[in-house]
Amino acid sequence: MKPSPHEKSLRAPAQYLPPEVPHPSGRCAGILFDAEKHEYRLGDVLLPSVTEIIRANVSGWNAGLWFLQRGQRVHEAIHLLLENKLDWETVDPRIFARINAIEKLRSDLQLTLVVTEFRLFSRHLLFAGTLDAVICSGDELILCDWKSSLDPVALEPQLGGYSLLWSENFRAKQLQRVVGAELHDDGTYKLWWGSRQPKRDVAQFNLNDAEKLFLHMHAVAGWKRKHNQQKETANV
Repeated sequence: MKPSPHEKSLRAPAQYLPPEVPHPSGRCAGILFDAEKHEYRLGDVLLPSVTEIIRANVSGWNAGLWFLQRGQRVHEAIHLLLENKLDWETVDPRIFARINAIEKLRSDLQLTLVVTEFRLFSRHLLFAGTLDAVICSGDELILCDWKSSLDPVALEPQLGGYSLLWSENFRAKQLQRVVGAELHDDGTYKLWWGSRQPKRDVAQFNLNDAEKLFLHMHAVAGWKRKHNQQKETANV
């Protein structure tokens, strides 16, 4: 196993975490997740996911099977890497450089891990999602999403949705910045930042606007589901 140069600093100091956040990462109580179907359930209620809501609004935001499988392998490897459990000898050579890009990103920005692959749901808005990672930079928490291909049209509301989930569950520690990281086959990366103060932070988009956009998308996706259910009932 290749040792990580950050082995001793993978976890953020506990004083930087909201008291509600498990340390190390945990899972959201009360919600059931079917990984095969990618479904979230709260009791008998099927909750739409953040990605499902975005997909209902952004045409063409569907990857082919090979890209989906590659993305899943990349996410699994990153999760193990951030948890300091990755055996580099088991990493598919086709995604090796993308995992190295995460090592470079972590070194460049001096990041430490708070939680990874963290599932949350909203009791108020009835949707759910899995955050790729929340990291700590200094005393600031930053939400991260890993991408093989970065499309701002979909990424910005997606990060807005995840930010809403975090804010509802951890009100004491609102996120001020979020970032999408596009990982490349040459081991480099590209960042797309969102901030509540984009001019001050030189960010590409306003996180407050992204949250509002996601709420509109959530409403539209809900209307489409209801309309489709009515059509199915009428055709029975």
